[in-house]
Amino acid sequence: ARDQVLTLQADLNQERMTALGVEEYVWRSANDGRVRDNHAELEGVRCRFDDPPMGGGTSDDEPGNPGNGILCRCYAEPVLDDLIG
Repeated sequence: ARDQVLTLQADLNQERMTALGVEEYVWRSANDGRVRDNHAELEGVRCRFDDPPMGGGTSDDEPGNPGNGILCRCYAEPVLDDLIG
């Protein structure tokens, strides 16, 4: 159940951001010892929702946005440059 809640939360956050016109985000992890190596490598990387980074899913060879991997606690920090002007 915990995985489904995390996935739903990530999906809702992505939907809200894209509905507001946010196309890019900075990958943020929980920054602790339980973060997957592939997600730790994405920490601070600027990404697009419509082009998920490789390694963003559960495994190194699976693309995904924050929250797509099993029990992922990462989140997308919105890039607002284009929206703020």
